[in-house]
Amino acid sequence: MRYPVGGTLVNTMQIFDGDGDSRNDIVGTLDRNALSGLSNDALVLFLNTGF
Repeated sequence: MRYPVGGTLVNTMQIFDGDGDSRNDIVGTLDRNALSGLSNDALVLFLNTGF
């Protein structure tokens, strides 16, 4: 079985305080460029927990 070869692109990235804890959180959109179409896009949220 062969899988398409390609990378992932970061389309947008926003830094904000999403949960009000005074730490920067990040939301971004990712696009798999090997597999075109909306079904391969992703929205990613990184919450800064600040150990």
